[in-house]
Amino acid sequence: MAPMSYSPGLHIILALGILMLSLAAHLYAKPFKKEKNMLNNVEGASLTVLNVALLLAMYITTDIWSATTASKQVATMLAGSLLIGWFWVLIGLLIQAKLAEMRERRAPTSSWRRRAPRRRSGPRLLPAAAGRRRRRAARRPRRRRTRRRTREEVSAQQAVDLGLALQ
Repeated sequence: MAPMSYSPGLHIILALGILMLSLAAHLYAKPFKKEKNMLNNVEGASLTVLNVALLLAMYITTDIWSATTASKQVATMLAGSLLIGWFWVLIGLLIQAKLAEMRERRAPTSSWRRRAPRRRSGPRLLPAAAGRRRRRAARRPRRRRTRRRTREEVSAQQAVDLGLALQ
C-alpha cells in the first residue's frame, strides 16, 4: 500500500466513491422513518457537504493544466468555509433541539389544567383570588394533626433520651 503522499488523488477518489455510495443508500433507505424527517434531511445534507468538499479537494490535489494557483486557493477557501459553515449549522440545530427539550420538560403538566373544573360547594372565587388563596396556603406552616404532648411527657422523653430516670 502506497503512502498517502504518493497518490492523494486515488485516496480521494476511493473516499469519494464510498461517500457517494453511502449518500445513495441513505437517500434510498431513509433510515429515520420513525423519528422526525428532519434527521433524514440533516444526514443527507451532511453527506452532500462532505462529497462537495472532497470534490474540491480532488480539484486542488490533481494537476490540471487549466487550474491556476488562484483557482486552487479559491477552491481551498470554498471547501474550508463550506465545512466550517456546516459545522455551525449543526451546532445551531443541536442548541435548538436542546432548547425544545428544556421547554418540553418545563411545560406545565399539572392535572388541573387537563381536566374539566370540579364543582365546589363553597363560594366561587375569581381566578386571581383563587391564586392568592393558594399562595397564602403555601406560605403558612402545616398544622400538626397529632396531639401536643404535655410538659411532663416532654421532660420524661428528654430524660429517657439522656439515659436518666425520673423519680
